[in-house]
Amino acid sequence: MHRYRLNMDLDVKISELSVGQMQRVELFKALMREPELLIFDEATSTLTDTETEEFFDILRTLNAAACTIVLISHKLHELMAISHRITVLRNGKIASLYQTAEVSKEELATVMMGERRPLAALGVPYYRE
Repeated sequence: MHRYRLNMDLDVKISELSVGQMQRVELFKALMREPELLIFDEATSTLTDTETEEFFDILRTLNAAACTIVLISHKLHELMAISHRITVLRNGKIASLYQTAEVSKEELATVMMGERRPLAALGVPYYRE
């Protein structure tokens, strides 16, 4: 538990924990299986800014240990802060792929809202609905 900085009082009842602390318990349960892949869907939606940063620190530690992380979020500032690559999905299909360092929040918002963009980097044609 300390390896991932999931410091918690183990004597506290689950019902007495904050939402962020409950999320840490669930994360710890998943980490006990030593996963190679973790998928998080809107994981920060109920977290405070401090809890979000702590969560991101854990994700960075996991990623450094060769765990692949998929983070599903609509919070562009968080995606820009934590990711290496961003895939925008629309209607269940890939709308675009980016290296995070090479894209702006504005470009992501444009693609997310529906403007068609080529996937030239992958040799994939324009997004089609």
